[in-house]
Amino acid sequence: MTQKRKILLTGASLSSVNKGINALTLGTIISLYNNNSDIEVEILNQNSRIDDEVIHDIKIGDQTIQVKENYVWSSKFILCGLLHLTFPFLPNRIKEIFFIQCLKISYLPHVILKRKSVNFKEPALKKLINADLVINLSEGDSFSDIYGMHVFLRQSLDKVIAHSHGVPYYFFPQTLGPFNTNPASKLAGKIFKSAGKIYARESQTRDYLINMFGELPNMEEANDMAFLMEPEPVEEPGFEEFCSDGIITGINISGFLNSNPIGDRILGETDDYNQITDRIIKTLLELDDKVKIVFISHVAYEDNKANSFFINKYSEMGYKDRLFLLNDQYSAPQMKYFLSRLALFTGARMHACIGALSTGVATVPQAYSYKFVGITDKFGIGGYVIDLKKDSQEIAEKKIRFVFKNSESIKKILLESLPSIKEDADKCGRNI
Repeated sequence: MTQKRKILLTGASLSSVNKGINALTLGTIISLYNNNSDIEVEILNQNSRIDDEVIHDIKIGDQTIQVKENYVWSSKFILCGLLHLTFPFLPNRIKEIFFIQCLKISYLPHVILKRKSVNFKEPALKKLINADLVINLSEGDSFSDIYGMHVFLRQSLDKVIAHSHGVPYYFFPQTLGPFNTNPASKLAGKIFKSAGKIYARESQTRDYLINMFGELPNMEEANDMAFLMEPEPVEEPGFEEFCSDGIITGINISGFLNSNPIGDRILGETDDYNQITDRIIKTLLELDDKVKIVFISHVAYEDNKANSFFINKYSEMGYKDRLFLLNDQYSAPQMKYFLSRLALFTGARMHACIGALSTGVATVPQAYSYKFVGITDKFGIGGYVIDLKKDSQEIAEKKIRFVFKNSESIKKILLESLPSIKEDADKCGRNI
């Protein structure tokens, strides 16, 4: 019997509260198994506070496959990666003994003090160095220093560890950069140049990387893997009753931008995000007396808090019967089903927008980086994106009104474009 190739997905998860990460991971798994019969896929989740594992049952067509998700305690993983980065010249067996098997010596005091639960046998880290191929997703947009150096390191060091043990690694479509600090840009440059393949998700990403690091012969463009995730119909009586009449629109309010934890690094000097959100909600309600709004949380808890704030505000203003807060505990495919039911959608989470676009819903993304325009350009609707870094409230309102007025023609454009966009994403799973 032929031994199956071991594929490890890093910076990935099927159990994240962020539905975008789950959609990206699921789309990748679907593409890999649709195009390869000789593989075994596992997930390495290095953004964890525990060492553990869970098995997911995934339905792909007529078959159900099991995919194991391995959790690695984040601070331990960073320490292991830094040791590999500092001592790359040591033989692999020595690195395995000192950096992986004996890593417990370094973090044992922390384990005792914090009462952490860890697996001292390090099965997940061993899988990383024994994989046939590492495919990296970086949680969609975290291979960057914009969220802090600790996040960049956590999403960099899986590649460092793999490369130091001779394991090839690919970047699947994701946001790459920006790299604003000298240490981050230097390490990123080395990582890109030693990668087996880099799939740039849009031309803006490709041009940025070439400008930063020069020509990268291992780079080509491919669409986001989340386009391949199919919606999963689910019964939600409250939602069905709410949608039984009226014009159903939807909005996703980003809890991250709502609280703006890293301030000007994201939105700069533009109008306050919450003020623009306020204007967008008012605009939706004024479009037509029949318009209703479904508030969708694409990152559980975080978005739900922001959505709840605005629902409460507008309920007190007399709009309660036209507002609905969707339960945030549904899976990514189920969320995509709810998005598919809308006549118009606007949101600041990119994968919520992809979920709507890929089901033919007229969508107005609210962009805080170039990634939004790059994706909508593929449909020829990049001009409808609200640029949160420079658009005024008036411009945001005009874009909402335009897309609402032209929603049927936009839907036709989306549905005509989708087959080629999905085919382009699926090539990533074929070329491994």
